Amino acid sequence: MTSRAISALRLVYAALACMFLWFASLQFNDIDAALWIVAYGVSSMLCLVSAFGIQHRFVGRILVGNSTCLAIWIAFLIPQVTGQFWEGEIERELGGLSISFLVSTGEYFLLRKMSRL
Repeated sequence: MTSRAISALRLVYAALACMFLWFASLQFNDIDAALWIVAYGVSSMLCLVSAFGIQHRFVGRILVGNSTCLAIWIAFLIPQVTGQFWEGEIERELGGLSISFLVSTGEYFLLRKMSRL
């Protein structure tokens, strides 16, 4: 990867970190706020790690663990979906978790690709 591409990816991950912090801030009025704040907080911190270019085997393991936990959580929420995608709380939660899962999984594969260079 060129240095411009790496710089662009770092900016993308910094923006994603801010987005996940915003997601976490929206959870303070929820009954199970702590659970959601931790989920989005971990995703935000992992994006910050990528934004600062930290590459370590431990980070990869955390990304795999985060993706696995999010996938399991998504699997438990899918049967509760009612189809009210703009009004249903489960649907919004599923959307946020899916975004976190996709970012975390993509980050893992990108980290693996970059560490091979």
